[in-house]
Amino acid sequence: MTDMFSIRDKNALLIKDGTETRFAGNQEWYSTERKRLSGCGPTTCSAMMWYLAQTHAGCAPLSPFDGSDRQGFTRLMEDVWHYTTPGRMGLNSTERFATGAERYGAECGVPLKAHVLDVPEYLCQRPSYEQVQNLLEWAFVRDLPVAFLNFSNGALHNLDNWHWVLLVALKGGSAQMYDQGEDHMIRLEKWLRTTTLGGGFVVLQPAAEERQAPATA
Repeated sequence: MTDMFSIRDKNALLIKDGTETRFAGNQEWYSTERKRLSGCGPTTCSAMMWYLAQTHAGCAPLSPFDGSDRQGFTRLMEDVWHYTTPGRMGLNSTERFATGAERYGAECGVPLKAHVLDVPEYLCQRPSYEQVQNLLEWAFVRDLPVAFLNFSNGALHNLDNWHWVLLVALKGGSAQMYDQGEDHMIRLEKWLRTTTLGGGFVVLQPAAEERQAPATA
């Protein structure tokens, strides 16, 4: 039987939107058209900050707002935007995501360490699925959600191109993702084999908890 690895409290990422409940926010909540069009990265980063603020000791300052409803979470999204601001091509770099998130954490008084695994465009340069799996399992065991950047969805039909989503669980070759306020499963192993442009993964770990880097080599 294949083990499932998951963050411990998925309910912490449920957000009230009127009479509905959303998963980890929605970039459509941003205040301007530009932000709504390109805000998937900052929205994903905001969800990570909100989760850490609720579930990890000493991380509460990462969210000065109550992100359990749309109004409070949107205020957090607007703050995080200034640190993970998309450019003309969006937030198209794991390095920029990681650097901005670390800077946001530092200014909140909660140092963060970003762990990054890039998936290059060329197949021969890509990490193996085992390396990707190792990173995700390492993160979920430590109760850390994972940001996933996808430039090309390959053979997957439930994943948008040029897009950031939040991963919260892994079972076999499939991952559970929160995207645009919805909950989906994606075949991550299939994505790694079929994507034509690659992408990458970012884990944000409170520096106070850092003991050992993930084994992705």
